[in-house]
Amino acid sequence: MSKASLFPVIGDHYRTMTDVRSGDYRRRDLVMFLGVPLALASASAIYGAELPTAGDLIQGVSILTGLLFALVIFVFQLRLQVSLDDRIGPVSRIAILIDELFANVLYAVVVGLVTTAVVVVAGASVGPDSGEGAAPVNRWWTAGVVLVCAHLLLTIAMCLKRTRAAYSDLKA
Repeated sequence: MSKASLFPVIGDHYRTMTDVRSGDYRRRDLVMFLGVPLALASASAIYGAELPTAGDLIQGVSILTGLLFALVIFVFQLRLQVSLDDRIGPVSRIAILIDELFANVLYAVVVGLVTTAVVVVAGASVGPDSGEGAAPVNRWWTAGVVLVCAHLLLTIAMCLKRTRAAYSDLKA
């Protein structure tokens, strides 16, 4: 497999959506992370929503992706510290939650990069400024932006949930 392949990152993320005992995917999680963004994007296209501009969104998503990359490094360092802590075993629930958090944050970086690329292409599809301000992004590109942004936000929410679960276990 290529050194640039992101398939292991994607696979690790989706494996965090399996039941620990049975190994089966939790259908509700898959519907949430795949179905909700698709439904929002479909509604956006059906109702003809159009982004007025992509510039601010490009900046925001780019900054968010950079912060997520910094978070990957932090979670990696946290896992190293946990593995050296005698009070926390290598297969404890906290260690497992941190491993899952790492997989989710790494995936969030990938989704952030994809989102940035989609927003850049959507913004470039508008064409040059006509003097009266930039034309809005068409409904199809807007639907694509809604899809990837919704998926990114849900992935970040999953990271927050795992962080809270690890903290709750540590506190108990």
